[in-house]
Amino acid sequence: MKFGIIQFDGTDTDKFDKVIINIGDAAQLMAIENIYAQMGVSPEEIVYIDYYDLETYDGDYAVVPVNLLIIHDPGNKRFLRFSPRIVPVFLGVSFSDPTLGQHELDVLRKYEPIGCRDQRSMDLLRSHGIEAYVNGCLALTLPRSKSEHHGEKVIFADVPTSVLPYVPKELYKDIEFVDQEVFDSLDSLPNGSLKDFTKRVIEKYETDARLIVTSRFHGAVLGMALGIPVIVTLEQYTYRFSWIKKLVPFYTEGSFDSIDWSPSASDLEPMKQRMIRIAIDRIEAAYRAHNLICDQSAFLECGDTGDDLGQIPCYAGALGFIRERWKQDDVFRYSIWGINKNAEDIYQFIRSNYPNAVLAHAYDMFNEKLFHGVRTEYPSDFEKDEFVFVAAYLASQMAPGYFAEHGVNEDRYYLCKRSFIGEADIRG
Repeated sequence: MKFGIIQFDGTDTDKFDKVIINIGDAAQLMAIENIYAQMGVSPEEIVYIDYYDLETYDGDYAVVPVNLLIIHDPGNKRFLRFSPRIVPVFLGVSFSDPTLGQHELDVLRKYEPIGCRDQRSMDLLRSHGIEAYVNGCLALTLPRSKSEHHGEKVIFADVPTSVLPYVPKELYKDIEFVDQEVFDSLDSLPNGSLKDFTKRVIEKYETDARLIVTSRFHGAVLGMALGIPVIVTLEQYTYRFSWIKKLVPFYTEGSFDSIDWSPSASDLEPMKQRMIRIAIDRIEAAYRAHNLICDQSAFLECGDTGDDLGQIPCYAGALGFIRERWKQDDVFRYSIWGINKNAEDIYQFIRSNYPNAVLAHAYDMFNEKLFHGVRTEYPSDFEKDEFVFVAAYLASQMAPGYFAEHGVNEDRYYLCKRSFIGEADIRG
């Protein structure tokens, strides 16, 4: 069994092969890689699964941490749908739409407890009786900057224009702008890699930034993770920031005039270590619960289901027997003992080729049911003009003795049974 990581490779592009590039996607991936490294998971044990392949994934069985904003598009069939080869571990999810269907609720209930990024998502799940807790976003667990002395730049990462009147003029010379999210081709990124692009942004923050001012979720989270002072500026408060609001200076429209432009970095290391411990414990628990089962199944799976039959069919000989015994316009009455696949195929063959044949009885020793309009009954007194097809394997073992007791000659029945090599075949 493998350890999985959800990635975004940009396959959901527009007609110009452009995609929304958000460093938050790569930051989450890097955070899970970092957690796996602390667990001692080797690169060979990791499998990367694209977000848009979660439902159709057919690789090695994998435990897959889920740390995502889950955008609910009613027309999107991929919403919370996972391949049977994936065991999801929900560590930090947020829901764009509080309307959850029965499928989504069933999945979340199956894999509870559900780690949520925000209060609203936790309350939503708890209202449905699903165990949930607020855990924040795993990107916060990225390593703190090793240097306590950062640069002199004030990074503005998508700061609302309504903040401008309150920005001190003395900061202007130090401000540098960074786009957290752009719409472009992946070819525009270093090595065509969102991960490499995100690493460069993180390195820039580490070496250049003394302060990050942002309205972006992951702009704030990355600064917090690195130990850089952060100011969050939002036009309007949104549920996604509920946990961040408790950790760093937070301002919305109407309070921009009171921004403290010289905040200190928050000491979040104890909380980060707790978040890492929770992630490791839950991933390891899921792995322990499924590893042996999945490895056993993977070893024995062959990819070939064979015919959709519980047992090997024995009706082929019966069809040949019928062709030899009756002409298509013959009138005859027949019965079937043992209602199973053999019985159905014999019935359909006779019905299609012998219009004057009549199903007289349906015998079954264990089940009472209707078989093509005939109520099954326990085999007892057989009519002299009925021919009996014994379709069930168990019945074919006991039928000869049973027929002998009831005076039914061998020319009045046919046994659907398999032939095996016996003593007489070998020794003569």
